[in-house]
Amino acid sequence: MVQAIVSLRREGKTIIDPTQQAEDEWKSKLNTMVENTLFPYTNSWWNTSNIPGKKAENQNYILGIPTYEKECRERLEKWEGFEIAA
Repeated sequence: MVQAIVSLRREGKTIIDPTQQAEDEWKSKLNTMVENTLFPYTNSWWNTSNIPGKKAENQNYILGIPTYEKECRERLEKWEGFEIAA
């Protein structure tokens, strides 16, 4: 995130928002990661099932921190999936 902020400032931008398409793709990716595990069959804070009335949904990236960081950096480098503005 620090690098994203530096890049925004360098480009004279102050706003960054994910696109709806990027949000939907991310959610689908997270769900695909866990579909062949036991994660979908558990109830815990990690999938928001501890919030009354909220649908339980996967919130975790289970491929590890190095993979997560690499993917985030690659997307932010080209603002892929983001709208930026001044």
